Amino acid sequence: MEKYSSISFQQLLGSFLIIMGIVFALLSLLRDDKSHATRLFAIVFIAALSLFSNNLATYFASLFIIAIAVTELDFLQNLAAILRGGKNYFDQKKAVQGKNTSNTPHER
Repeated sequence: MEKYSSISFQQLLGSFLIIMGIVFALLSLLRDDKSHATRLFAIVFIAALSLFSNNLATYFASLFIIAIAVTELDFLQNLAAILRGGKNYFDQKKAVQGKNTSNTPHER
């Protein structure tokens, strides 16, 4: 009798995600609007690689990489300033925001 290697659910899911990543990569090559398909390819590919790595640090890193890909840059900058305790960042942001509103033309 031949021995068959058992495939875990994690490997099966990773293989499925790799196939989905290839599909999204092909869609990004074929379509005119490439931004969504390219972003989905990157997210799915990172998730698949993290599943195949089977390492806790890689899971943690992939979680943050995917979160960065999905959220707004302004939100991430605010979160980083809060974690660092950067009061100067918010003061500077208020000053820049005040300058931008004073330079805009008023509606007639």
